[in-house]
Amino acid sequence: MYGAKALIVSSTAGFVVGATLIGVMIWTLMPSMMILTKESNLGFDETVAALEKSIEANDRVVSRVVDMNNKQLISR
Repeated sequence: MYGAKALIVSSTAGFVVGATLIGVMIWTLMPSMMILTKESNLGFDETVAALEKSIEANDRVVSRVVDMNNKQLISR
């Protein structure tokens, strides 16, 4: 009987410690996984042009451009 009680207590303690560690890891790591935004010194069209040039120079593709200020899809 003592063995079963010890098993339940240790399992519960392990679960609580594990859940706490996961919570701390999520709280610590999530900010670094967020998208960072920075206001551009250029206008919208100039910023888009500069980004498209840089993206294409690094062999990437711009799938679409969205003006989040006007919330419109801009076809390019």
